[in-house]
Amino acid sequence: MKNIASNESQSFDITGAWINKEQCHLTFHLNEDGAGDTEIDYKFDLYDLVFLRDVLSEFIDSSPKE
Repeated sequence: MKNIASNESQSFDITGAWINKEQCHLTFHLNEDGAGDTEIDYKFDLYDLVFLRDVLSEFIDSSPKE
């Protein structure tokens, strides 16, 4: 698994590995103060990844401007 993303406070990180050219395995590790650790393992199809990227981009673009 390759570390794809993490933030400075280490409250989350994402690792992943390609299974083949159409599927990958991602692990989301979340750590909120006082809430403990949560880990989500999931196998994504390429279509699912593209959809997730588009949904997150739309959500980010809709953030309040002030």
